[in-house]
Amino acid sequence: DDFSNKAGKDYAASRGEYLNGIIMANYLGYEFIDAAEVILFDENGTFMADKTNEVLAARLETVERAVIPGFYGSMPDGTIKTFSRGGSDLTGSIVAKAAKVDMYENWTDVSGFMIADPRIVKNPKSIDAITYKELRELSYMGATVLHEDAIFPIRKEGIPINIRNTNAPEDKGTLIVEATCRHPKYTITGIAGKQGFASITIEKAMMNSEIGFCRRVLQVFEDNNISIEHMPSGIDTMTVFVHQSEFEEKEQKVFDYFAAHKNKIVYAKDLATLLDLPRDYVYKYIKNLRAKIDGEALKNADKGGFVLTL
Repeated sequence: DDFSNKAGKDYAASRGEYLNGIIMANYLGYEFIDAAEVILFDENGTFMADKTNEVLAARLETVERAVIPGFYGSMPDGTIKTFSRGGSDLTGSIVAKAAKVDMYENWTDVSGFMIADPRIVKNPKSIDAITYKELRELSYMGATVLHEDAIFPIRKEGIPINIRNTNAPEDKGTLIVEATCRHPKYTITGIAGKQGFASITIEKAMMNSEIGFCRRVLQVFEDNNISIEHMPSGIDTMTVFVHQSEFEEKEQKVFDYFAAHKNKIVYAKDLATLLDLPRDYVYKYIKNLRAKIDGEALKNADKGGFVLTL
């Protein structure tokens, strides 16, 4: 009856978490709380953070121990709605805030954040402590241990997160905090990478003294509905990094504008960004895999270059 009355991909996708939650609650002897009763979305499918916190906090006041499945909630008409991605991490964070916990432990299949991607670097060391800011940077650039949005519900409450390994419970994992005075074991906190970028470099003599030049450049991207990833600049150059898939269909409109205003353009695509994160600093290295300048191959492009910004 439930499937016929609430048919839909979100309802079907949520049943694994729902049934596992019931099994786990019975095994532990804890109360089962259906996330659909306490994780709330509005009629448009937008998560209602304040209302959820109010309802969930009230429910948890009457319960000493409970199992709450992650990943989904419900809309006002009872329709099941799932989070777009990373829903279990986010649900845990929402529950931690409502319960006013001292620590949010997130148990997964790795012993915290690694200094580098274990799929690329063999046996990388784990990070003992990392700040929310560093976590956001690493997660956005490809580190997938914890969804970056999971920090928002608890960051204001000052609740630390401890990433632990279910298969190695003796490991301390990674502690995620607002700030830390701990001296890091390594100079580099962590390294993460992401592919699929393109760069557009505009060259113009005395650009730095021309009032409004940067604004006009950015206006071109805004007018074409292109979001900007990164924007280093020099005295006579300004480089804009964008997502290549978003830019390719609109590239000619952008190039036509700069050509009409007699600006020299350097276009590079198929780029990968590498985030190298020392404590309190963010370095972004941009490696050129393929590049072109006015139709001719960029010298040494095959050897790669980099941009360093602070």
